[in-house]
Amino acid sequence: MIDALFDLFASFYERGDLASAEQIALKIRHAVPDDTVAWHLLGLVLYRTGRRDDALRAFDAADGAKHGLRLTQPDERGLSASLECLRVACRDGSRLGSAWYDLALLHLRLRRYPQAIFALRAAAAAQPERLAAVCRALERVAQLCRSDSGAGRRSVVSPSAAPLLAAVLPPAEGSPSPAAGPW
Repeated sequence: MIDALFDLFASFYERGDLASAEQIALKIRHAVPDDTVAWHLLGLVLYRTGRRDDALRAFDAADGAKHGLRLTQPDERGLSASLECLRVACRDGSRLGSAWYDLALLHLRLRRYPQAIFALRAAAAAQPERLAAVCRALERVAQLCRSDSGAGRRSVVSPSAAPLLAAVLPPAEGSPSPAAGPW
């Protein structure tokens, strides 16, 4: 059932029917309240329809739901509806690739780098043909992170995201080459 709802969301989103896409995201969120994917998709639609503050609240809820997933005990993870939604939304062939990619660019614009990396990875998993575009976007994330740290700003890249960036991107000028990573 969740596959059909995500496909329906993707269909509406790709056609530009954001009102219907929003209704589907709300239905998914109602069915699985702690679903990080539904919160992300809802935030994307809210932002694209000019409701920036509501979108930011949805993204914060997505972050909270993702944190909750991390706290789920390993023996309970197989029963997690939210985790199943995440698996379905990010699997190869998912129709959500365009939404994930747009979401990544939005998070990048908002300087929410860990969320941008998450969405880029989901876009690449859903639509492997987007890998070149995803790599270019990851390079942009790394550039922005470097410029933020060079400007004396506190790093917004979480310690768990930093190894991913180091593994897939060229080092900053003058830095040693990173070891081969998981990607």
